[in-house]
Parts: sequence; C-alpha cells; structure tokens
Amino acid sequence: MDVKTAFLNGSLDDTEIYMAQPPNYVVPGTEGQVCKLQKAIYGLKQAPRCWNLTLHKFLVGIGFERCVKEVCLYIKRVGESMVLLTVYVDDITITGNNNDDIEKACDELKQRFEMTDLGQLKSILGIQVDVKGNVVTMSQQGYVEVLLDKFNMVDCNPVSTPKVIGQVLKPSKLNPSEVNALNLPYRELVGSLQYLVTCTRPDVANAVRNLSKHLSCYDESHWKQAKRVLRYLKGTKSLCLKINCTGQVGAFQVEAYCEADFANSVKTVDPSVDSSHVPRLLSLGKIKETNDGDTVDS
Repeated sequence: MDVKTAFLNGSLDDTEIYMAQPPNYVVPGTEGQVCKLQKAIYGLKQAPRCWNLTLHKFLVGIGFERCVKEVCLYIKRVGESMVLLTVYVDDITITGNNNDDIEKACDELKQRFEMTDLGQLKSILGIQVDVKGNVVTMSQQGYVEVLLDKFNMVDCNPVSTPKVIGQVLKPSKLNPSEVNALNLPYRELVGSLQYLVTCTRPDVANAVRNLSKHLSCYDESHWKQAKRVLRYLKGTKSLCLKINCTGQVGAFQVEAYCEADFANSVKTVDPSVDSSHVPRLLSLGKIKETNDGDTVDS
C-alpha cells in the first residue's frame, strides 16, 4: 500500500515554523507579513519525522505495537490472530495469518489516509518477491542488471567466484589527492554492493567486506576487484533466497553459524581485528546475516 502525499499528513503541534506568503496569494495590506505553518509540507526538513510520528500514533491507536528491535515493524495480536505491518516512509506492507484481520487493518488505514492498494506484494525496495503456495522467493536480479548498466559492465565476461581465492587486498599507497585524481566510482559501487549483501546475496558478503576496508585508500587494483564482483553477479543474477513454510508446529528453529578467518591469517593493518561472518538462519531460510570486524584479545 502506498500513502498519497504522505508528508502532508504530518502535524506541527509543538513546532513554530513561518514561511513567506505564496506567490499570488498575498492579501492586500499584508505584504510584509508571513504565514505560520499548521501542517507539514514537502521540502520542510521536519516533514518526514512529522509524518512518521503521525503514522505511529495512529497505528498504536488501532492496537498495533512497535517492535523494539525493528522499529519499522508493527505487530497486532488478537487471540490466535497476528497482523504484521512494515513501514518504509510511505510504503506499507501488511501480512498475517487471518485474512479478515488483514482486511480490517487495511480498511482502517484507508479511512485515515488517502492510499493506493497495490495488491499482492511483487516488489519492495528493489527486491522482487514471488509467493507460490507456502514458498516465498526473494531476488534482486533487476537491481543487479541496473548495476551492470550503471558501471558499464553489461557486456563483461562472468566469473565463477566473487574474489580470487587467497587474494588479500592491501591499502593503496596513494595519497588522498592521488586517489581522488583516479576519478573512479569505487565508493559508489561498494555502497551499492553492500545493499545487495544486506538483502538477498550473502554469497558476496566476504568479497564486499574486503572492498569496504579500503574506501579511503584504493587504487586500480581495488577497482578491478570490485568489478570482479559485478562479473560474478552477472553470471549468478538469478540466484534467490527461498523461505519455505511447512506449517508444522515447532518448524521454526533458529540456528546461527560463525566463520572467522582470524584477520586473513596474514599481516594486516590491525591484527587485533578478527573478521567474522555470522549468518542467522531459521530452518525455513535465512533471516539475518552479518559480516564484521571483531576486536579480539591476543
């Protein structure tokens, strides 16, 4: 569901903001006066926050509770029924185990805000979603294709791995001015790849983590490795995540695995940092994955 002109719903209850009178709306005799805003408008830096507070207050008022860990997730429980609602600015997704309660929540939102019902979820935040029976499939093939086009890699030759096995990237010896003179969109590409890792592609997490260590000290060798990740993605862009709901009681079993390379087992900039990769899984599919540098005691 999409909220139309969402920011205009925000209220400025405790904030005094004044603006010049709009062109052609100046009342004769009041040319030197200003207007006091009663509602948020687009372009106002407070508008997103005001909208979020307005929506939060409404959702709490109709029985939803905000998740402590994921503040964009709201949950409403009525007996055995559960309705889950996620918010991303003005995009709202609703699901649950009771169709009547889902419809009721949708109707309450439509009565309060002007909204467009987009039907069954097909895509959200660059992620394609396909629901067939008890299987939910999520992929970012379209996002990968956009990256290949953006960084002129549409015609590149695919490779079978995102990085060369055993290769360790070293900090560039170039000074900051020399790095900038390269004029390579390295940081932009790495940032785009990080979003891919976060959503649906944990298979490139380790390669992207290594690239992320050199955002201020890169050169052509780092750029070449970043493009290698794109070459790998071209050959694997159809890979997806699948979540299979069996419907069996007790089917949800959380498992976590940790794989550490102990700072690549070679000399690094900071030998006290151990690189660890921790995917958290349900028996039904991946739910969380992190790839971090951890401080360890020697």
